[in-house]
Amino acid sequence: MAPTTTTASVKDKRDGQSQTKPVQFAERATQAISSTHIDIQMDPEPVLQFRLLDRYDQGSMVEFLSRVESVTSNQLLDNIKSTAFDGWSAQWDESVTSTTLLHTLSATSRDPEMLVTDLSWNKTGSTVGVAFGRFDHESWCNHKGSLCTWSLASRLVEDTPTWTVETESCVMCIAFHPEIPSLIAAGCFNGQVLLAQTNEPKLDPLVAVSKMSDVTHQEPVAKVEWVPGGKPGTYNVMSIGNDGKVLTWDPENGLATPIAGSQLLMGSIPRHLRQSGSVKQDAVLGGTSFSFPSENQTVFIVATEPGYIVKCGRAMTTPLVRDEHASAYSAPLPSSQQRLVNPIQFAYAPHTGPVNAISCSTFHRNLFVSGGSDGLIHLYNVLQTKPLLTFSPSSASLYATVFSPHRATVFAATSADGLLYIFDLAHSPSLPHTTIQVTTKSSVAATSLAFSKGRADLIATGDASGIVKVWKVASALTTESVGREWRCVEALGRL
Repeated sequence: MAPTTTTASVKDKRDGQSQTKPVQFAERATQAISSTHIDIQMDPEPVLQFRLLDRYDQGSMVEFLSRVESVTSNQLLDNIKSTAFDGWSAQWDESVTSTTLLHTLSATSRDPEMLVTDLSWNKTGSTVGVAFGRFDHESWCNHKGSLCTWSLASRLVEDTPTWTVETESCVMCIAFHPEIPSLIAAGCFNGQVLLAQTNEPKLDPLVAVSKMSDVTHQEPVAKVEWVPGGKPGTYNVMSIGNDGKVLTWDPENGLATPIAGSQLLMGSIPRHLRQSGSVKQDAVLGGTSFSFPSENQTVFIVATEPGYIVKCGRAMTTPLVRDEHASAYSAPLPSSQQRLVNPIQFAYAPHTGPVNAISCSTFHRNLFVSGGSDGLIHLYNVLQTKPLLTFSPSSASLYATVFSPHRATVFAATSADGLLYIFDLAHSPSLPHTTIQVTTKSSVAATSLAFSKGRADLIATGDASGIVKVWKVASALTTESVGREWRCVEALGRL
């Protein structure tokens, strides 16, 4: 038998590799909120009925009052003399140890060449008003100025202003109405005074604009303020210009013409205070700012371009209307030979160069501060010629100087090198309590400053780049320690 031969086939084998993407794992957790509703019903409280007694023992009441009156009166007198709570005040808000930035506001739609010329807070402290213009005009103004407001009532404050209106020329000053939060007075570079309202978007925001005439401002309006009118509960607008005119306007006549006016003249400056003996007696003193002492609206303190500071009488004015009850304000204007009355009553030691700001204390009827281009701040007593104290915070010009409306010993100033100085006389009689660089660089001037009247912890600054910043002030500069501050202020008032 032949042998059997078997042939086996060999299969090819190859090694190969493959790679898959790594498997991803993720863990998630959820939590369901469980809620429970419970109804509670309370029995209504019975209404208590009170009525006067038909008869009462008057003798026992008299006997009781006679017995306790002397004890109560003696205790009240002891409380008045007590110093147990001097330096203490209730802290209702969280204490803040330093002044910090809250908001940075910039109207992106404005002319980039416009700077912040003035600031004002409304009555409630929820809205800040901003005037945009320029200070460096070589001749007539060809710019379009604007007024803007930002509402700070909400937590989210945007760059876009809440309200804005364009004006014919640069706006140099602004003032909110003391009672109506939506009404604004402003003064312009072309000499116009205007009124604007912010609460009626469908109506023309410019309520009234003054007309140009021989008796109105011929140069920029430097300051406007609301002052009590002739009737109870009414307010007029008072303005001062670089032409030395101090004019009073009645909103009821649509600012058709000022109702009274005066003009600052060199003749009332004593010769020993004059910087040049050859100045003519009838030379006009350009006004830059004014302020009313507390408790006395019959006089006001004026700052001027030549550096003089003067006290003026509000009653010393030339009437510019025939009859305040007349339906048309068409009284003849003073002739070119007839000057407006000079209101200056008293003069103080001057600054060297223009005085840019003046502010009276709201706590003491005789104290006011001034800030000038010489970099000095003077603290004056209304009754004395020479300053009580002089501060030299900066070698640069000071643009704004303002007394705090919330703490008797605090005032603040801004300078051309972008600094904010906050002084507290109870802390130091010579050095600032706080110094802050409020602009992006020292070459940008801090041009304006305003304390919020509605909120003690807020202060706003404006600068030459058109930026407005709102700051939260340190609690030490806003809370009033009744004993210490008042003793300091009273001591200054007696110097």
